[in-house]
Amino acid sequence: MRRNLLPLAAVLVAGVAFAANAHFIGAPSVTQNNRQLKVCGTIAGLGNQDVTVEVSAKATTTCTNKGGNPPPGLIETVSGTVSNLHPENGKVSFCVTTSAPSDPCPDGMRPASTFSDISVKVYQGGKLVLSQSF
Repeated sequence: MRRNLLPLAAVLVAGVAFAANAHFIGAPSVTQNNRQLKVCGTIAGLGNQDVTVEVSAKATTTCTNKGGNPPPGLIETVSGTVSNLHPENGKVSFCVTTSAPSDPCPDGMRPASTFSDISVKVYQGGKLVLSQSF
């Protein structure tokens, strides 16, 4: 009987290292600065392994000409990642800034970017433990 309990105990102990119920504490903040997107937040319900947070979004960039008119723009996906975050008591705070989208504007035109379809993915121990879109 004792031999049967040892593998079960090993499985229970190994399970503690992974996230049990990863979730955001409140809503992450999303800000835009210099045509980059910055997402910050706090995640709880994590295990004790390092965490990686990936953010991606669809960026629509338009150009405004000297007459104040925006011709058609460019749509592309931008992303950013922060790795090796160390949870304390099952919680970790993060800030991820995406790369800036391309500047498709000819000389004399100003680029402006808007973001949509924002996605945050959280990995712990190489496994996806939380995924949310805004």
